[in-house]
Amino acid sequence: MPAFTIYEKPGLPLEQTVEEAVIIKHKFSYFVFLVPGIWMLAKRLWWALAAYVIVSFVLAFVDTFIPLWASMLVSLFMAIWIAAEAPNLQGWALERRGFQAVGLIFAENLEHCEARYINARLSADNSDGELVLPEDEKLALAPLAPAKSRPLPQGIPKDQDQPVLGLFPSSENA
Repeated sequence: MPAFTIYEKPGLPLEQTVEEAVIIKHKFSYFVFLVPGIWMLAKRLWWALAAYVIVSFVLAFVDTFIPLWASMLVSLFMAIWIAAEAPNLQGWALERRGFQAVGLIFAENLEHCEARYINARLSADNSDGELVLPEDEKLALAPLAPAKSRPLPQGIPKDQDQPVLGLFPSSENA
């Protein structure tokens, strides 16, 4: 099921907040893969476009010193990265314009996402500004705000007397 990030402008009345909310679908975009510069112009991503142009000019300059296959490989990886990160670039631009990411909704399509968002925003009184979904749709929304201190699940001791496995050393070795 696709994921959609909801961006709202803080400090607006509820009706205006719902009306001006921006919903961005997280997906790989083939159009962005083929023509990233035109997409950035159309979406008004000026800083991302400036960085893309600078990297392209540097790549064109370095192209005289490296083999053609290496230059093509770098261009291919850059296009794949931009196409995969397109929703995050849009979100970053929205945050620079004063919007705030308020939630991540999993829905079948954009219309379903809008219905869930409006239902969550208009249901019950949300004086704290948090999106609230009915109990049967709780899994559809993942809050983006950092979680408040939650108690540990049952069966996990607070103090681990066993050494930690993996890349993190235990406190005994420090």
